[in-house]
Amino acid sequence: MKRLLVVLFVVVLITGCGMQKEKEDSTEQNASAPNVTAADFEMGEEEADMSDEEKKMLEAFQRFQQAMIDKDAETLTALVVPDITFTHMSGKTQTKEEFFGEIEDGTLNYYKYELHDPVITIDGDTATLTGSTTLTAKVYGMSGSWTLPTNAHYIKINGEWIHCN
Repeated sequence: MKRLLVVLFVVVLITGCGMQKEKEDSTEQNASAPNVTAADFEMGEEEADMSDEEKKMLEAFQRFQQAMIDKDAETLTALVVPDITFTHMSGKTQTKEEFFGEIEDGTLNYYKYELHDPVITIDGDTATLTGSTTLTAKVYGMSGSWTLPTNAHYIKINGEWIHCN
């Protein structure tokens, strides 16, 4: 039962992608998102067949995962829409400040991630990444590795892919 509770808290589903296009102009903090290129990551077979825009979107996912590992709340904040909320699989909902705070204070510790079979669908300024992710973590005192479904939504703001749901 304890292992199940950990799994419920490890995967976070993000809500708030109903963002209006006009919020782009007011999202100055997101313009400071790190400028990372595909060359900064090892490319797997899946990524070799991706378009440049798909690679940029994947890089946004990778930066977010690495920022969780690094406990870098500043980068995490730059990679999400301002009014995002996080809902854990257990139903627990948190503001980004609460979620990122638990990462910073060590309540949530992410050590490693591995994305499996990513599929990226881009439609204009919106994108979805599906697949599965194996997370190695210690959350709420429980350690382990879990492979969980991934369904992440992004919106393009000021030329950057930003996590929105």
